[in-house]
Amino acid sequence: MKTITLSKVPPDHLQILQSELLVYAEGFRDHLKNTEEHGVFLYSIGQVDTAKTLFKNLRPKVEKNKKVTLTLKLTEAAVLLNACGNATVLSTHEYVVHVTEIYKELINHELKSMSLTIYLLDQ
Repeated sequence: MKTITLSKVPPDHLQILQSELLVYAEGFRDHLKNTEEHGVFLYSIGQVDTAKTLFKNLRPKVEKNKKVTLTLKLTEAAVLLNACGNATVLSTHEYVVHVTEIYKELINHELKSMSLTIYLLDQ
């Protein structure tokens, strides 16, 4: 299975990413209560589940209080990308916006590179 690796992630960045995953999951959880469309409901469940799982998996890494390497499954990377995208729009703290912008760009680049590689291999 393909993965994306983020190297040397500082503990303060991990804390921000973790908190933004929680905000993202809570937003989708609220969305679940109000949706009647079956497809949107199932998509929201997947987003909440992945964000909460990633949130829990980041906890031990945050507690290490040192730079770590994150290896993300593609679905985790996509959810983290969405959470970072929301934070860059919704956050009022400049540092949070700065950190989430960094990881939004990194993950976006990695996913697009992977998509291009897969596309070229299929040719």
